Amino acid sequence: RGPTVGSRMAEDAPKMTEAPGAGAAQKDGDEGPTLRAQDAFKCLVEILQKIEKHDQSKFFHDPVSEDVAPNYFQVIAQPMDFFTVRKKLGERAYKTWRDFSSDLELICTNAMTYNQKRSRVHKAAGHLQRSLRKILRDNE
Repeated sequence: RGPTVGSRMAEDAPKMTEAPGAGAAQKDGDEGPTLRAQDAFKCLVEILQKIEKHDQSKFFHDPVSEDVAPNYFQVIAQPMDFFTVRKKLGERAYKTWRDFSSDLELICTNAMTYNQKRSRVHKAAGHLQRSLRKILRDNE
């Protein structure tokens, strides 16, 4: 059997610090709670799926293109969307809970920065942001 939540991870196994339910970042030699990387990955995928359900219009599902949003890349320095988050999850690019949650927040802040306050996209981004903050808070 491999390591489980609460057991020590193998030294060569990749660690995911600040993962949901893992508590504070763990230092080498610390006997505190741990999560296997695969358990953390599954947890993050489940959280992403919950959050994506709140994007019923699918505004934030795919990367933005200049065809749909002229001058987007002059306004938005770091584009983000659910497709990109899912891709980064698959690549195991998220090393901390903060990295993961920051990308999700970025989806909303980008949309609210680029779109006018009364637009459907801005309003949808505000709704998504409130929902994702609750989901993230409930899963920390």
